[in-house]
Amino acid sequence: MAVSQVGDLIRLALIDLEVLQSGASPSAQEYTDAVDVLNIMLSNWEADESLKMTPNLFTDDFNTEVGTASYTAGTSGTAFSTRPIRVVHAYSSLSSVDRSLQIKGKADYDLLQNKVGAGCPSILYYVPSAVGTIYFDRVPDAVYTITCELQNPVGDYANQDVALNVSPEYRAAMLYNLEVALSTSYGVTLKPFTASEAKRTRERIQYQSHNAQALDFGPTATLIV
Repeated sequence: MAVSQVGDLIRLALIDLEVLQSGASPSAQEYTDAVDVLNIMLSNWEADESLKMTPNLFTDDFNTEVGTASYTAGTSGTAFSTRPIRVVHAYSSLSSVDRSLQIKGKADYDLLQNKVGAGCPSILYYVPSAVGTIYFDRVPDAVYTITCELQNPVGDYANQDVALNVSPEYRAAMLYNLEVALSTSYGVTLKPFTASEAKRTRERIQYQSHNAQALDFGPTATLIV
């Protein structure tokens, strides 16, 4: 059976922990509890830059409004209808001219002297709160199209029937680390192999993420025509 849904991962984890027999299925409550544990685990991973789930990047765009300084991401958001974890890259477009935007953190953004002047934005600061908010260094003076590469949350699975939204190479790390996370709840002593595989597969994700970021030099110019 292909491992394509959250429930498949949970079932395999509980079988390997010997909580379930091969061929059996978890109860509804076991599924619910395990989904919660999986979501917490993945949220913790996503907060760690060294575990950046690179395959879950996607591109989306929105149009600015003249005189509107900030834009939201989430349900009924003015920029995006979903809330990304972070903005990885971004550029603005106007009259077929594209300009790259610098992505800044809070400390650098706070140091900007004038954030209320009108003009073409050149800096973007994103706050990933419950409803994400995008700020610029200038209040848009025209309707710019802002195209962003965003990191989409991996977790927040609603239930066991949701499709796993990660590429196959991440699933081993999710499986073995979910077993580690569930073992305490079931009072199970981990097999040495499970513990070592949890560590090894997690380190592999960190290594892949490190290489991807090391090779990502970003734009070499601020103006692309």
